[in-house]
Amino acid sequence: MWQRFTDDARQVMYAAQEEAIRCGGLWVGPEHLLLSIAASRETRAARLLVALGIDLDEMARDAGAALPNTSGNDGAAGAPSIGANVAAILDAAAAEAQRMGSESLGTEHILVALAERGGESVVRALRVDAERLRAGVQAGLATEAAAPRADVERARRLVRLDSLRLRGRSLLSMAELDADQLAGVLDVAEAFAAVRRTSERIVAWDRPRCLACLFEKPSLRTRVTFELGMKLMGGEVVILGPTEIGLGTREPVPDAARNLERWVDVIMARVMRHETLVGLRDHARVPVINGLCDREHPCQALADLLTLRQRFGALDGLRVAWVGDGNNVLHSLLYAAALSGMSLTAACPAGYEPDQGILMSARKLSRGDARLEVVREPEAACAGAHAVVTDVWTSMGQEAEREERLRRFAGYQVTAALMDRAHEDAVFLHCLPAHRGEEVAADVIDGPRSAVFDQAENRMYAQQAVLALVL
Repeated sequence: MWQRFTDDARQVMYAAQEEAIRCGGLWVGPEHLLLSIAASRETRAARLLVALGIDLDEMARDAGAALPNTSGNDGAAGAPSIGANVAAILDAAAAEAQRMGSESLGTEHILVALAERGGESVVRALRVDAERLRAGVQAGLATEAAAPRADVERARRLVRLDSLRLRGRSLLSMAELDADQLAGVLDVAEAFAAVRRTSERIVAWDRPRCLACLFEKPSLRTRVTFELGMKLMGGEVVILGPTEIGLGTREPVPDAARNLERWVDVIMARVMRHETLVGLRDHARVPVINGLCDREHPCQALADLLTLRQRFGALDGLRVAWVGDGNNVLHSLLYAAALSGMSLTAACPAGYEPDQGILMSARKLSRGDARLEVVREPEAACAGAHAVVTDVWTSMGQEAEREERLRRFAGYQVTAALMDRAHEDAVFLHCLPAHRGEEVAADVIDGPRSAVFDQAENRMYAQQAVLALVL
């Protein structure tokens, strides 16, 4: 069942367990669940209660007063177990989600089940019955369903009318977008996410388009998300690995570009050197998209921003902390932060800072009060940050430097203690693959604040948006 829980529902369950621990309980009870919902103000359940006129603070006081006396359990070891009554509530929530036609089990379904099966003290604290809650949930879902439809129509217009002026253009660097274009790409990406499991289409090509994917480096996320994303749009894909094309060795880059432009409509290249991308762009009459190079990783930055928009709504005014190597991923994120009005502080060891020219260029693009800074101390970077981001300390091609990098990056691991310095709603981001125990502690990347798999999923929507807009 747990894989069906939304992120908010999982966090409510974690918080309920924390409430049980704080109260010295051996079991997670319905009152703990209600307390965690009251504390999780941005969940659907909490928003619904507020909309129905329920004072969450009063509800929490009543739920707390109804907790059983557990003063004798102070020395209990281990995490509290899920009580039989809460297990029954979760089963009822799963059934509620199914009746409402939802693929995921959310906090709203847990709330309805609590009202039905939580017992007299929970119902008294709630001050609202299950039928009224159910009606509120269904009305809210209908409203939410209507909003994405409008967003989908707008995305279709952006693509069809080339309103962002991106058709036929390459994307090698985040700096090639302006602020309006970046926001528009994210709007289209959100629309692709909204129609992911429906029969709706954002694009309506008059003929199938073909994408060539060139790989000089191995890939999981880039390969799957570009290939699957293009096929879901009705396009064709050709995959070429390093031994099949040999860019710059077996085949000169200009010749490869001139061949590919005769067959395909767009090229994505994941390469060792930025100059290879420049050569492809300069000699091909079709758009070229940077799937990663030694200078930038723009598709990752788009996925990062999409993830943050999903979590926080607006990007303007958010604070991002980067901890670790000042690499290609950070370079694109610096440009993305500047264009979207976010502040970014990077904590990097001496000698591993981002490229100074890219940093200065990104600062010139900064909007409003957004600031881009480089510091030494991770604690300073993370203070109050809405997102803490890192990457591996040793990337592909740097294997000979591994031991030196492990020594130099000691103290730059993202730990739970470091996350505690960030904003209370902060998320952890990582482009993956990750090395648990090096750049990030396992309890952070696998914990409730981690959004790394949302990022990975969002790679596809971001790249679909880019493909749709340039074709």
